[in-house]
Amino acid sequence: MRKSELLLYTALVHIGNQNYKAAKKNISNAIIDHNIKYQPLMRTIRLVRLIVYYEMHEYEFVYHESRSINRSLSSPKEHTFKTEHIILWFLNQQHLPVLRKDREAFWEKLLPEVQALYDDKYENQLLHLCDLTAWIEAKILKENLSDVLKRHMHMKELLQK
Repeated sequence: MRKSELLLYTALVHIGNQNYKAAKKNISNAIIDHNIKYQPLMRTIRLVRLIVYYEMHEYEFVYHESRSINRSLSSPKEHTFKTEHIILWFLNQQHLPVLRKDREAFWEKLLPEVQALYDDKYENQLLHLCDLTAWIEAKILKENLSDVLKRHMHMKELLQK
């Protein structure tokens, strides 16, 4: 399990550096660990893998894998996170707004739902592991992920004071 966690974090670093080929290699190695098959970590790894494939423009894979994840999340015995649903919803958006003001309006509509995640103690645990909502924000607003993450960290520091 520790190896899978390390591979996940390494993949996240590669995503932040826009080195998607290396991220794909790390996340693919993490997903073959059969010791974590039924643990929440595996679901996070699967979501990060979808993000990597999305960034590599392999949309057909993203579509089919997200359907598979949705099926597993619909199981009544499976606790699901709202974050997972938001990520899957975003990954399957066909058309994002082109104009900057339209993108900002799109993000402003989604923002209350994203902010509610931070208020939920269970969702916040997942977001503490890896803030996947920052990736969505970066994609919508066409900003660097590192800039969005810095802004999120700065906001957290201000709120703790």
